[in-house]
Amino acid sequence: MTAIQLHVVGVVGRLVLICGCVSCGDTGTAVPPTPEVFVGHYVTSFEVSSFVPCTMNERPGHGAGYWLAADPKSGFYEQYRKISADTVTPTSPYQGVIVFVRFTGAVSPPKSKLNGYGHLGQYERMITVTEVLEMASYANDQCSD
Repeated sequence: MTAIQLHVVGVVGRLVLICGCVSCGDTGTAVPPTPEVFVGHYVTSFEVSSFVPCTMNERPGHGAGYWLAADPKSGFYEQYRKISADTVTPTSPYQGVIVFVRFTGAVSPPKSKLNGYGHLGQYERMITVTEVLEMASYANDQCSD
């Protein structure tokens, strides 16, 4: 082989190796998370979309609980806007309106060492709402039911 042929073989070999590594990861055959029913409190404000399940015993806010995203078909954000518009005084130090919510959704895998979920990767996991079952203004005893 000539020097040019060796060079071409080396370049092609590296391309095959790079392309192979790019496709080495997830093959897309992973089973999607099973939907579950979640109950807790939610707040959104500047750089916050925080859902805290009742079992965590804390208020939603920056970095608390899960980063929440909702399927547009769920109507989650529309319901939140209606309830928060009807609430005169925000119930959070971050000026967001905390609501009680019960919904069907799925939780992401835990964050990796390199990145998390939500604004600046502050959240350990992300939860995606697929169906809203109940949403109401915040009250202190909602998680005790």
